[in-house]
Parts: sequence; structure tokens; C-alpha cells
Amino acid sequence: MRTFSIVTMWLTLSLPVMAQECASDIPRSAPNLRYVYSTQGTVKDLYTGLTWMRCTFGKEWNAAQGRCTGQVQPLRWQAALQEVQAINHPDSRHRLHQFAGVKQWRMPNIKELNSLTEHACFAPAANETAFASGLVTEVGNLSGYLWSNTMRIEREQAWVWDAINGELYAYSIHGYEMGMLLVSEDE
Repeated sequence: MRTFSIVTMWLTLSLPVMAQECASDIPRSAPNLRYVYSTQGTVKDLYTGLTWMRCTFGKEWNAAQGRCTGQVQPLRWQAALQEVQAINHPDSRHRLHQFAGVKQWRMPNIKELNSLTEHACFAPAANETAFASGLVTEVGNLSGYLWSNTMRIEREQAWVWDAINGELYAYSIHGYEMGMLLVSEDE
């Protein structure tokens, strides 16, 4: 019995626990005051004027819990663009069609994604209240990298924002499945 307890305790302590970490000596670049929170699963960024879905594509907004639940659905870049078209189609039956009353959703450009970076924090490198459990924070999980609609001119690559560390990378649009966070100019 004692051996079982020691092994159980060792295994429990060795499991990775990811919680947002923030430096106390760096001013917040994306404080809570910057956002207007909706109970319908969106957040309006007062700095940029953009409205964001609080959950990465595949997760669902749970209003009762005030957070995102479920699993991210990683997509190749072209499939992500096709999902956006399906969401916005006038005859769409997509579960995100006119989500939270917003008429048009789109994939953000890399500058818009980068504007979410909370420079004082990582895992996620975004305001954790605004994106309530909506971002993947496990290191190495490509679902924590979010596609942008910004192509890299030299190659068939698109820019992605690493929601874990707030870094930018260019990835092949053919070989990788990443996460997607949708944005709108609609109110």
C-alpha cells in the first residue's frame, strides 16, 4: 500500500501542469480593461476595435461556466479558409453561422493576431480572461499556433501566431494542421 501511495504521488507530481505565468515587473500590454466581454462567447478589443471569438475553432463557448470547453479542431490552411466560407455562406447551417449575432467572421491577418500578445505572460501569451480557456497552451501542440490569412510571398507559407509564447512563424500551407481563431469588424 505504501509503495502504491509513493508511486501515485510521484506520478501526480510529474504530470505537466500548465497555468499562465506572468512577470510582475513588466507592465501588461493587454490588460482586462482593454476588452469588453460578452456572455455570448465574444470579446471586443477596444484597442483595435475588433471582435474576437473567445474560443479557438472546435471549442465551444459555455456561457454557464464562462469559458471554452471541448477540443480544438486543427486544420490545414486551405481547410481553415473553407470553414470560414462555410460559416459566412448565406444559407449556412454551420454551428458558427452568425455566432453571437455577428454576420461575418474571417481569419485574421498576422498583425491582428500579434496585437493579442500579452508581453508580460506566456502559456498563453494573451489575456487569459478574454480568451477564457480558449487557447491551447501545451508546448509542442500545433493547435496552439493560430493561422493567419497573411501569406509569406517567397514560398507557399502563411504566418502563424504562437499563442503559447506570442511568437510569429511562417509554416507551409500544405503540411501542417493548426488552430484558428476568428475575428470580425462587426459589432
